[in-house]
Amino acid sequence: MTQSGQRWFLTLPSAPSGYGFATISALGGLSYQTKPGGAWISAPSVDTRDVSVPKQGRLAVTIPPEGLIITWNQMMPSLGGTVALGALDVSPGPSGPSVQRVNIASPNLPPPITSPVASLHVQQ
Repeated sequence: MTQSGQRWFLTLPSAPSGYGFATISALGGLSYQTKPGGAWISAPSVDTRDVSVPKQGRLAVTIPPEGLIITWNQMMPSLGGTVALGALDVSPGPSGPSVQRVNIASPNLPPPITSPVASLHVQQ
């Protein structure tokens, strides 16, 4: 997470193939960018499977005042779709960003695929 003026931005690391995908949503939509200095794109939500990030780019998302939800998902063909393995609620907050884990109760799931790319760094 980085701050520029009064706005907060979340930069998502790229995940190796096979480690799942993220969905990011916010009430009222959000804006994202795929390369520094590039155009900001408005969308109701972002699915990392549908966003093409250039080799020298990165996926940055504005954090709206009401916050956003990030879910990490895994394709589960045996279950007929995808399964959310975890979720985070990210809010800018008056005294700095707030990140809370959202509990997801999903019985009978296989163990999640873990990856060292899931880390959070706050920068100002």
